[in-house]
This record gives sequence, structure tokens and C-alpha cells, in this order.
Amino acid sequence: MNLLTGITALALTLSSLNSKAAGVAWLGVVVFGMAVWLHQFRKPISNFSLNAGTDLPIQIAQWWIWISLAALVLMFIPTVHWSGPWPERHPQWRLLLGALGVWCLLRYLAPAWSALQVWSSAAAFSLLLAYGLVLTASSSQAPTNRIPWMAGLSLLSCALLTLSYGLNKASLRLRQFWLGASASLLVTLLLSGVRGSFPLLLIWPLTLGLMHRSDPALWRSSWRWLLPILALLFALGLPLIPIEDNPMVRIVTVFLETGAFSPEGTAQAETSSGIRLILYRTALHHVFDHPIWGIGPAAAKALIHQALMNAGISDSNVVESIGHFHSDLLNPWVEFGLLGLAGYLTYGVGMILIAWHLKRQLTRPTLALGMLATALVHLATGLSNMNLAHNYYPIMLAISVSLIFLCIRGQALSESR
Repeated sequence: MNLLTGITALALTLSSLNSKAAGVAWLGVVVFGMAVWLHQFRKPISNFSLNAGTDLPIQIAQWWIWISLAALVLMFIPTVHWSGPWPERHPQWRLLLGALGVWCLLRYLAPAWSALQVWSSAAAFSLLLAYGLVLTASSSQAPTNRIPWMAGLSLLSCALLTLSYGLNKASLRLRQFWLGASASLLVTLLLSGVRGSFPLLLIWPLTLGLMHRSDPALWRSSWRWLLPILALLFALGLPLIPIEDNPMVRIVTVFLETGAFSPEGTAQAETSSGIRLILYRTALHHVFDHPIWGIGPAAAKALIHQALMNAGISDSNVVESIGHFHSDLLNPWVEFGLLGLAGYLTYGVGMILIAWHLKRQLTRPTLALGMLATALVHLATGLSNMNLAHNYYPIMLAISVSLIFLCIRGQALSESR
């Protein structure tokens, strides 16, 4: 088992640089859990009461299985109705398998305290390596499309922030390292030019502020060196990134492209933001045409192409290259109706319900806040991009949620030491 722990940790460390490594980290959780289930048919650990938290992570992991299964079924039904596209159901399968893997780990093995610290440190190194990638090669060299790449790392940052405060029996220096690595992604995000993940810049500090109340010592001992380091990382990186990725340039560009600064308020159609604005307006205009089943993937794609041409986009290559509505929320809603909308929202709503349950069951709000932050980042980043259409994002969502579940177990383990 130590070998699987090490392989998973190494893969997680490299997950920000290589999408296959991220896949191996996810597979490590799945295989680790399945191996324990197959080879260690022993009774679930019950050394602690439910109130102590030992059985709580198993219960929460069971919830996550049902949430993942419900999302799969909700997306499966309209996919059958419209005879596809079956390859696009990959995120639901990945998240369900990840949920099963972490449940098996929590029920039959109870990962050692050292393993939790190793995986947390691996997540920290991964976020630091992401900064190095943006600095040396720019975010355009991300291992996948840079938008879901940054969205996935934003989830991991929320999970690591949760671990920093949740595993409060780890050494202070180690927790400071995790906190610093989690915070470093804010700088990486600003330097990456990925506007779709900018909500993290609000969600992360608010979550930190609320977590700080439950454990003031960590931030009080860290802010004097952490804030200057973050400022230094930003100052060092800003001259090295492409000018178009400058955060101020990115913010001004979106206003220019959407026509917010023009007297007529006319969007520039053949731009990233202009195209998204056309797609969003078109989607919202048609979501109730066929409320239950939607209009189907083929009709949705034809609708997109027609809307772009009507907006004056004459380049056929641009028109043909766009096959979805650039929104995890709107695309399934238009294609699959209310079933598709429910299938997408199941994950976000499910995580919020888990956060609410954790708030009720635990005396400290750290884990509930971490789960809530992860849910909000998931929902916010999905508004402006099809993150779930890429393999990388559901893998990172599965890993991030698993780390928070393992942190619940870690709290119980630390209290028993």
C-alpha cells in the first residue's frame, strides 16, 4: 500500500504539468480503494463514535456516491433519448469511480496520518509547479486547455486551504507550507490570464477569513512572510508573461469585446467575449423551447452556427470550430432540457448539502467552509466555460473532493493520537 501511496503522491505532484499524471493520481485513488475493497474484507473501522467524526467521512462519501450516480442517471436518460453523444458522459463516469474509490479507502483502510500529510504536500508542490509553468512558458503551454486547467487547480487550491486548517495537528511549518502553496495559486491565476477562474480571487480570501476565526494561530504566524512573498511572486512574474495575459489587459479586454465601453453597447462579434455573449443570449432565448428533453446536441450545434452567422461572423472556420455554448450550465440545459440542467447542478448542490451537513456535525466549520468554497468555485468557473468537456477538470474535481473527505478522517485520527 505504501507503493500506491507514493505513486499517487508523485502523480498528484506532477498533475499541474501533465494531464496524464493527473489521470494517474485519480486512478491511484480508484485503484487504491478497489484494491482495499477486494483484498481486505474486514469490518469498517468503528473505534470512534459517529460524533467523533470517524464514521462521518464514510457517510459523506456515501452521499457523494449517490450524488455522482444521480448526475450520471440524469445525463444518461436524455443521452439515450437523443442517441448520444456517449463520449461526453466521461465526466460522470470519472466522478462516480472517484467517489467509489475514496469511499472504499475510508471504509476499509483509514489512510495513515503520514499518508494524508504526503498527499497534502503533493498537492502543494503541484500548485507551486503551476506557478513555475506560467512563469517560464505561459499558461498557453498548460497540459490541456488553459481554462479547465486553471479551474481544476482552483479546486485543488480550495482543498489545500481546507487541509491547512483541517489537519490542525500537523506541524505548524508544514501547514504554513500548505497555506502558502494554496495562496500562490492566486498569483498564478492573475498571471495566467484565465478570466473564467477569477471568482477564486474573491472566494479564497473570504473562505480564509472565515476559517481564520476557528484557528487564528495559523494566519497570525504566517501573514508577515506570506503576503510579501505573494507580492514578490507577482512582481517577478508580471514582466515575464505575454502582455495579453496581463491581468489589467485581460479585464479591460473583456469590457472592450462586450461593448461595455462603447456608446452603442455593441459587442465585437469575432472576439472571445463577443462570441460568448452571442452564445449566452442564444441559449437563454431557447432553453424553454423544449423544457424537458431540450433540443438535442445536433440541433444545438446548428443553432450555434446559425446564431454566429446572424451576428455577422463570416469566417467559416471560426463558426465550425464552435460546437457548444461555452457554459457548463447552459449547454446541457439547451441540449438536454431540465434533465441536463439538473444533471449539471447535482454536483454543485450536492457539495453545498454536504457542506451544510458538515457544519451541523462538526464543532469547527473548517471542513464545511472548504467544501462550500469548492462548490462555489465549481459553479462559478462553469458559468463561462465547458470545463466538464475536458478530461482534466472532472479528474481534479474528484481529487479535490476526495482530499477534503480524507481530511475529515484526518481530524478523527489526529484527535486519537
